[in-house]
Amino acid sequence: MTAFALLLVLTAALLHALWNLLAKRARGGIPFTWLFSLLTVVLWAPIIVVYVIVWRPTLGWLALLFMLGSATIHLAYFLMLQRGYRHGDL
Repeated sequence: MTAFALLLVLTAALLHALWNLLAKRARGGIPFTWLFSLLTVVLWAPIIVVYVIVWRPTLGWLALLFMLGSATIHLAYFLMLQRGYRHGDL
């Protein structure tokens, strides 16, 4: 494994642990989840816009459907994670 790959793995692990810590401590339920999701969109939108302008990818309806499905599954995961943290010490 290269040093860069190791750095990516460690960064992902740190961010994942940080997200779970914030989710557990927030106890904000649905408002916290929506706020976090909105923040994620705000942070990723400029990167996606630059990517689309530079590379001009061709996205078919199937790709867009998978993106929508992925977003829906992630939102459900965040909501269930909040519910789990509210009902038990995970």
